[in-house]
Amino acid sequence: MMKFKIKALSIYEKGNYRDGQEDYIFPSHDTAGPDDRLFMVCDGMGGHEAGEVASKAVCETMSESILSVASDPSTTFTEKMLNQALSLAFDQLDARDPHPESEKKMGTTMTLLKFHAGGVMMAHIGDSRIYQFRPNEEGKLQIVFRTEDHSLVNDLLKVGELTPEEAKNFPRKNVITRAMQANMERRPHADIKVTTDVCAGDYFFLCSDGMLENATDENLEYMIGRNDLSDEDKVMMLKGNSEDNHDNHSAYLVHVLDVEQDSQSEPLVVVADGPEGPKAGAPVSKPTAPVVKPASAPSVTPEVVSRPVSQPVATSKPEKRNYLLYALAAIAAAAICIWLIGKLQNSDDSQVKPKPDIEQKVEEQVPAKPVVPQKPTEHKQQPATERIEAVPVGAENAQPSRPSSLSTKVNDIKERENSSEHVQKPDGKPENNHAGKVTEATSQDTKTETEVQQAEAQSDQTPASSDESSLPEKVKDKIKERQEGQ
Repeated sequence: MMKFKIKALSIYEKGNYRDGQEDYIFPSHDTAGPDDRLFMVCDGMGGHEAGEVASKAVCETMSESILSVASDPSTTFTEKMLNQALSLAFDQLDARDPHPESEKKMGTTMTLLKFHAGGVMMAHIGDSRIYQFRPNEEGKLQIVFRTEDHSLVNDLLKVGELTPEEAKNFPRKNVITRAMQANMERRPHADIKVTTDVCAGDYFFLCSDGMLENATDENLEYMIGRNDLSDEDKVMMLKGNSEDNHDNHSAYLVHVLDVEQDSQSEPLVVVADGPEGPKAGAPVSKPTAPVVKPASAPSVTPEVVSRPVSQPVATSKPEKRNYLLYALAAIAAAAICIWLIGKLQNSDDSQVKPKPDIEQKVEEQVPAKPVVPQKPTEHKQQPATERIEAVPVGAENAQPSRPSSLSTKVNDIKERENSSEHVQKPDGKPENNHAGKVTEATSQDTKTETEVQQAEAQSDQTPASSDESSLPEKVKDKIKERQEGQ
């Protein structure tokens, strides 16, 4: 069970531009004592009718319900107790609604802080906040926990539609997404946190959104963390920081002076739930655990301690070791076999591979496409018949009654004679080529002699009925001269 020693101070002020105070706190302003363990701050919804009625109804109804079941500090406060108090508060809002048919229902936010035997419970609905501060090793106060606002601006911040700088001046900062209102079709639930992480020196700060009009989280850490100021001076500093606020602002600053963990006393537990709610019953004894005797207890006889281990258990270990040795030997043998096989394969590959001298002999015996250069002296003149047959036959000299090779050759000779004697100018007039006349005559005689020999050889194979009228005159004269000489 946890025991707390606390000191609570309140702030309850009206804003500069408000006609009335719509906030409500419990305990009432300047009435909290060292024995109080329940604190609440409710902010009536501004702009709605009877906002102050709603905040007061919620604070009074919930505090009465909670204190009726968990007023004793040794009682553990549960979520079930909280939900029952919330349900009763909604019923009171429905009963006190002055205009049930109006679209603008009276409503309020709700923040609650409850110290109990099982720790601290924090619950909230709306944009009023609860902070838990703790000094670090350097003595600087830091935020340990903070509730998350149920507001439009906070939802836009979470989805990235607004930046923290834009949120400060957002025109609809007063729009909340969850509140306690009268005659609601579906009643919202509260966000609840129960913690046992509470230390001496911690501060809890419950406040309406009006307290945060000109204060950030860093400002609160600085003002509440001033080690040179008393708690009363810190409250005065918080008031001075919000003296120009437009909205109503109220708060509770609770300083945890000491925390005790009492494990000897038996906490009260809930034993039954009746129509009036949970009731506290007598303490329940803890179940007795079986006693475990030490090994040296007298009940353990020497025979039992010194009893040898049975044979199956003793032999099981050597068998496991043998299996392990067998497995290792098999793995080693397999590795050696694999190595030997690889070695044999490498030796076979080296034997199959031909030696360099054998490769050279094979290449000499079977050369790949040998290239034999042909010397000019080794060329032999083919028979006249073969060379003449290789020459294409002109269509104008072709005669089907005799071989056309001789006539084709004669026509080629005529064309050479004509081309050797004349050269065509660009303007189309013939011109005698006197410069190369001697050279051409010599070459012409040589060509004519060769052609005569070819013609005679052809004539020997050509039938006598062949027509020689198409032969040139020079060829005919040469043939005639040879015949007369013979």
